[in-house]
Amino acid sequence: MQLVASLVSVLLLVWSVRATALPGEERLAIQNTREQSTVRKDAILKMLAGLLDSVDVGREVASPDVEEAGKLEEERA
Repeated sequence: MQLVASLVSVLLLVWSVRATALPGEERLAIQNTREQSTVRKDAILKMLAGLLDSVDVGREVASPDVEEAGKLEEERA
C-alpha cells in the first residue's frame, strides 16, 4: 500500500513539473504545427493546380477531335 501511495505521489510530482514546463514548449509546438499546416496547404494547392492544369490540357487535346467529329457530321448532313 505504501508502494502505491509513493508511486502516486511521484506521478503527481512528475505531472505537476511537466504541466509547468509545457506552456512554453506547447506554444512552440503549436507554432510549428501552424507553420507545417500552412506549408502542407500550399503544397496541396500546388499539386491540385498541377492536376487541374493537366486535366485542362487533356480536354484541349481531346476537344479538337470533338470539333472534327462535329464538322464531319455537318458535312454528312
